[in-house]
Amino acid sequence: MTHLCCIASIPPNWSRRSARVTAADPATPAGLNPGPGVPSVDSVSGETFGRYNNVDIAYDVRLGTSPKAPQADVAIVSDRGCDRVRFFKIDLDDPDGPLVDITSPNVPRVFPRRYEQPSDLQPSGAAEGWVDNPVDDQNTVYGLTVVHGHPAQVFVTERERGLVRQLSVEATATGTLSYRFVRTFLFDRTPVGGPRRR
Repeated sequence: MTHLCCIASIPPNWSRRSARVTAADPATPAGLNPGPGVPSVDSVSGETFGRYNNVDIAYDVRLGTSPKAPQADVAIVSDRGCDRVRFFKIDLDDPDGPLVDITSPNVPRVFPRRYEQPSDLQPSGAAEGWVDNPVDDQNTVYGLTVVHGHPAQVFVTERERGLVRQLSVEATATGTLSYRFVRTFLFDRTPVGGPRRR
């Protein structure tokens, strides 16, 4: 598994203190970066692409819709800054080289709505149920794991919520990758042995 070393390659313009887009950053799914301080279209406060949280590897992913399309190992990443899953091609012939972003430009948000689950232990006054989920609230895609197969399945969690979503990886005709929603799991967040909501 020596080819995984390329995941640790951090571009020189990367900073732990800033997730904002700069002119020196690589292209975003929407195309070329718009320049310093320009936000994601989903954000009011200026959250941008590149707040990666978790990564897993899918092997032999077909990069195209033809049965003869090339295959590659792909790093699949949760991008909590814009609530999307991103895909990076791993070049096995260049283990020290950069990962190549092959995310389709129109991947959907993973959690555009969230499920409010008020706790009896920490009441918030919110009503239980589905509500809109602004990116700026940061209840976005967080944990991630890959189940290998054709197509690969990705299970993701929502930050600070009891939602898990199953996504199926889909190739596009242009060689980029996207996903479709398969199902959603809603977990009761009541502590074990704690009072249950009525």
